[in-house]
Amino acid sequence: MARDDLPIGDVLLDIALQFGSTLDLKKLVAVVLERFAELSSAEHAVFMLCGPSGDIEHAVVHNAEWSGDLEQLPISYGLVEKVVRSGEIVSVRDLVMDETMGVFDSVKFLGIRMFVGVPVIADEQVVAVL
Repeated sequence: MARDDLPIGDVLLDIALQFGSTLDLKKLVAVVLERFAELSSAEHAVFMLCGPSGDIEHAVVHNAEWSGDLEQLPISYGLVEKVVRSGEIVSVRDLVMDETMGVFDSVKFLGIRMFVGVPVIADEQVVAVL
């Protein structure tokens, strides 16, 4: 069986095993983003570390052009803010058709069709978003 044909449980296990395989955080985040993108059939994936107020302080982008400037991060800040505020997974299959989520200008400008935002929570606070 090819690596890309693994069942979802095997892919998640593979991602979990990556955490014990390296101390290089950049390498680890890049591998997790790549596997997450494969798992979700996403074209792009982003991991964002959030500060105490929920602002994005650092980001790693998979498979998208980005200069490294947080102001130019190719995301919908409105959708990410919704994940940070709720502390829950936000998943929208078709943003164009969604009346509440499709209103963000960035959704139209960036051509975002699908969105999955997963909060990473520590001490009851969102510290990152995938």
